[in-house]
Amino acid sequence: YRSVDTQRAWSFETLEPRLPLAGVPGLVPMGAQPSGTLDGKIVYTSGGHGWQWNDNLGRWATDRGNLLSMVEDFGNQDQMSYYADYLLRAGATVVPMRPVGRQASEVVLDNDSPGVTWSGAWGNNTVGPRWYDEDYGAVTDAVKYRFATVNSTSETAVATYTPNIPAAGFYPVYAWASMGTNRTDQLYRIHHTGGETQVTIDHRRVGNGWVYLGTFHFDAGSSPSDGSVQISNKSSGGGSVVIADSIRFGNGMGDLPWGANGIGTGNVSGYPREDEDSLVWLWRGVGQSSSFSSPSAIIGTSNVSAPILMAAQMNANSNPYGTSVYVSFHSNATTGDPNTATSRGAIGLISAADPTPNQSSLAASMGRQL
Repeated sequence: YRSVDTQRAWSFETLEPRLPLAGVPGLVPMGAQPSGTLDGKIVYTSGGHGWQWNDNLGRWATDRGNLLSMVEDFGNQDQMSYYADYLLRAGATVVPMRPVGRQASEVVLDNDSPGVTWSGAWGNNTVGPRWYDEDYGAVTDAVKYRFATVNSTSETAVATYTPNIPAAGFYPVYAWASMGTNRTDQLYRIHHTGGETQVTIDHRRVGNGWVYLGTFHFDAGSSPSDGSVQISNKSSGGGSVVIADSIRFGNGMGDLPWGANGIGTGNVSGYPREDEDSLVWLWRGVGQSSSFSSPSAIIGTSNVSAPILMAAQMNANSNPYGTSVYVSFHSNATTGDPNTATSRGAIGLISAADPTPNQSSLAASMGRQL
């Protein structure tokens, strides 16, 4: 609401929950790359359950009910949102397996979308092998993504993604680019109402899914100066090309049909994406490829295993040990007696059948920290 009189103008925006405010000045210096003890690390994280189709009930339902004055499905997403921004401000590359924060509006710009402009020399990729399509393949993209040659000393090519923001507010921002051995430590410049924040993603190590760039405030409308993301070809990190594919502003409303005949049929949930389970978000984030016809080939159809399978897809097998970690967490409402020891504390769940070498140590360390 805006009221103007002869002396001053007041502007009010609806208060929004679940906002750790990644782009607020003072938390991350304007014009700078977030840096800290997690520089160079990739953290994949997942935050529990959400709305999903329930065959027994014949409708969309939460995985857990209202127990002890909470619905676990939503509390986990709240906690994951804060965790994602703590990681980002400590310098990590953050890959959430469920949307961060709460923003029911969204604008997704693909490389061929209006609102994307180009300067310098960019080539067209017409074959893939992996790319993002904003309409999920409904209309075949002639150009899968664009690329530019890396310049280690100066910026000679820039792609600018300028959305038409539907309403002023805080928007989580994500980047989608295919992974490859010829990629580089790619610079993303986020221009928002607080200034500019820089985030670099090494797409030799991570890609083929949504990577979190942070949560920032944007005014309504279209403004390259304070409402855009730029992809630069300047990089001293090696490699030979930068990739410009897709940028997402906001999470939006769920749009994946699901019903008695499986995913892809039936009705959409009618809920914000962040309240749906990880499987739904990941199903829409897998992207396109000539080597598979359905996301089920990549992540299956189970919310339990989908985040793990997606992390494995997005993480390069060549990454040195210690570069990447996958941390999924739940804050389980319990049916036990809250006065007994068995109902309290942290439980680290690990794989008995196929554990990673240091899985037990990680679970024990996190348990002690909690």
